[in-house]
Amino acid sequence: MLLAGCMRIYPDPELPDVKVEWGEQDCRDGNFNVAVTLKGIDTESTETVTVPCADLKMAFVDVARERFHVEGTLLDSTGAVLNTSDGGDVDLRNGFNQSTGLYFDGFSNFRVRWSFEGGATCMSLDVEDVQIQISLPDEPDVGFYQYPCELSQATGSVAPGTYTAVARAYARDQSVIGVSAETAPFVVTESGFTDVGTISIAPCGASCP
Repeated sequence: MLLAGCMRIYPDPELPDVKVEWGEQDCRDGNFNVAVTLKGIDTESTETVTVPCADLKMAFVDVARERFHVEGTLLDSTGAVLNTSDGGDVDLRNGFNQSTGLYFDGFSNFRVRWSFEGGATCMSLDVEDVQIQISLPDEPDVGFYQYPCELSQATGSVAPGTYTAVARAYARDQSVIGVSAETAPFVVTESGFTDVGTISIAPCGASCP
């Protein structure tokens, strides 16, 4: 005879969990969400879970005994991407639980992405770093933000105002090998997050600064 009721599912003690945490400073206005993705390295499996940023943690329970890569995305209340974070690899082949952290640079209030003209890449141009120069109309060097080229984006924090940005690509010897045009003016507010968009960098050859 079958009995009506709810079947309770218990965690499998033979399968490990992946625990992911991030800092309270990344949840500035309380309305942000965090989407955490677990990507298989040994297989093509992918799982994404979205939780309120204010939870400060989440877990993937009963995960296969394989290697995975963890990525996080900080989302505003509309679902727009504010920032991303690489949580690194976790190896679950020994069956033990693993933990990792995400860092979204919660004090940043703007982001600039970059790409290269003609479909070029960091590797094909031998670019080591990309520097973003932020300027005000009467102050040309408010801030410089330099990141490894492969990150494809820079984040930073500036006082509220209207700015422009220029990107420069640096070779391993720190010589300039590419430069972008100046962006259109963009506004950074007191409490918001400004996505400047993608700057296109072109090789500058003999005309490099």
